[in-house]
Formats: sequence, structure tokens, C-alpha cells
Amino acid sequence: GGTGGRDNEGDESKVTAHVKGQFRNVKGLDSLDIKVMTENGVVTLSGDVDNQSQSALAEQSAKQVEGVKGVVNTLRVRD
Repeated sequence: GGTGGRDNEGDESKVTAHVKGQFRNVKGLDSLDIKVMTENGVVTLSGDVDNQSQSALAEQSAKQVEGVKGVVNTLRVRD
């Protein structure tokens, strides 16, 4: 928190939108059930994916987005 400085809200929703857009461009990634949350440049991925490679693909894709400082992958692989 703290007062002064610029408000990061706008940047964070922009990063989230960029990550989701990136997902749509990734061949073979089913991102419908992936939720994206950005806080202080750190993107948290949550939801369910079909397999481990989808999870890894989503994580790698998110890392490539401009403005992303880190990725926390909490994606669950469906049984």
C-alpha cells in the first residue's frame, strides 16, 4: 500500500488481459478454464487443465508476456 506514487490497478488488468490473449494464441492450449490474476506483476494461474503439459505451456506462455515479473502456477490437472 502506501500513499502517493502511481496506481497499478490499470497495469495489472492490462497484464491479465495480455496473458489471456497470449493463451489464445498458443497452439494446443485449452485456456477456457484457466483463471489469471495479476498482483504486483506476479501472475497467478488457477483452475483446471487436462494434463501436465497444458499446465507447463500456460506457465511458459505467461512468463513471456511483457510486464510479468513472475508466475505462480496453481493449476490442477484433471484426473
